[in-house]
Amino acid sequence: DQAILKYRTTLEYLPKNSSETANVFFNLAKAFSGRGYYDEAIRYLEQAQTMNLQSETEEQPAFYYYLGYAYHKKSEQSGSSENADKAVDFFRRFIDVSGFVDPETYSYLGNIYESKRNYNDAIKAYDKALQASQIYKFSEEDYRYRKGKVLLSVGKFEESIVELTKALDTKVSKPLVFITLAEAYLNTNRKDKAFEYVKKAEHSFYDVHHEVHEKKISDKIAKVKANLNHQRKKDFFIKVIIPFLLLIVVVVVIFFLIRSYIEEQKHVYLDDIKFVKDSSQA
Repeated sequence: DQAILKYRTTLEYLPKNSSETANVFFNLAKAFSGRGYYDEAIRYLEQAQTMNLQSETEEQPAFYYYLGYAYHKKSEQSGSSENADKAVDFFRRFIDVSGFVDPETYSYLGNIYESKRNYNDAIKAYDKALQASQIYKFSEEDYRYRKGKVLLSVGKFEESIVELTKALDTKVSKPLVFITLAEAYLNTNRKDKAFEYVKKAEHSFYDVHHEVHEKKISDKIAKVKANLNHQRKKDFFIKVIIPFLLLIVVVVVIFFLIRSYIEEQKHVYLDDIKFVKDSSQA
């Protein structure tokens, strides 16, 4: 990459441990982070930190932000709890030092808390992201989707439906929002609504080219469809098959009761005839 090559070339002409060198390290770290090379980004950021360039400058909040971002992405790749904890620490420092209520930072915090199943803190973080997005006129769809998904995880289905429905108010409705909404409706036993959103999820998925998470989306659609079909079969069994079987049992019982009654009456009749014959002969 030309930018990375340029910064590395510049380093050859700068004195070690100077503020200029630290500044180049910082820019190199941003370049590596933007290209997904998070280990290199962290290495250059930590070297800049060692030089202490950021301690009393305006760049300090950004320094914490990029460290938090790099550790967050590393934790997503590796599932490392240690990296996730470091990301939380740096994001919190960024918020404290900058005083900037950044929706993306709170969204990242929500992602981390959600991955650690700390759902209460995740919901709080997504609420902060939503508040900030309203201030800075950011799109709310992703934050509402993520909050709705967490509410679904903790069994707050009606609240989840509210947030997910609001996520659909934006211009682009993602298949994951549709299918998560279908799942929420399924958990409230509103199968017709669940089926409606399963169909919307399928149509939007196949109508739009998705560069990432295609398997994740298709697997989730398949899973919710399977659950919906299972619930429908269960309902059919409970509402149709069981009553039908009970009806058969009732009919059979009534049949045998009637038959028993007829047999009993037949014996009574025959006994009466015999009694009359015996009386006439006597």
